[in-house]
Amino acid sequence: MKFWELVSIFRSEEDLLQQVLLVPEWAVWLVHYQHFHELVSLQQRDILDTAVPTALASTVAYKSKLRFWIYFERSPAILTSIAPPSENEEVQQMHAAEAWVRFGGSAMEEALEYGSTPVYPVPLYNEVQILNVFTLTGSGTLAYIRTGKLRLEAGDQLMTLNGQHSWEVGSKPTFFLPHKAYLRLQNQEKQSIFQFIIKPLTGQDKPEEGMILRINKQG
Repeated sequence: MKFWELVSIFRSEEDLLQQVLLVPEWAVWLVHYQHFHELVSLQQRDILDTAVPTALASTVAYKSKLRFWIYFERSPAILTSIAPPSENEEVQQMHAAEAWVRFGGSAMEEALEYGSTPVYPVPLYNEVQILNVFTLTGSGTLAYIRTGKLRLEAGDQLMTLNGQHSWEVGSKPTFFLPHKAYLRLQNQEKQSIFQFIIKPLTGQDKPEEGMILRINKQG
């Protein structure tokens, strides 16, 4: 996410952006933010077009109250910032953090600026993309995983492209879901997004959102 995109996307949440940027780690970006209008006036592209750190974009997105909707059965899929009259079998709401992980800052900014934009997910073959992770006490990590052409199954291993970190894929979780949550789960699976319990084998305990991991079939 570029710096100008960060400011544009979350322009309706100035207090949130200011709060996050007050963290000492982002001091340089706070200065840029305080002089944003001047940077735009002078067209200082070397700053405006600089990609902000992933941790900064992620923090703002996860704290944001922005919502997006995706018409996932269209080709190409359409990301919109305008709420549909009602959710149905072909449109699904998503949090700003999910939109950022799946489609990036440019798509989010265009959806807000123009109302909607076509989106093209990262192509996957024998890889998967981690969309979200949650720690489950005593049970490993619950991961929302977007798959590609290769089907993901219990017993498979997921490995970072550099081979330094790996996880074992367990079973799908069994939760009692209310009707609305069940429909959401069905819509996710239509988009090749599945929930799996994963456990670390080597390296870090859990993968990061947005990571592309390689599938190693076992047996």
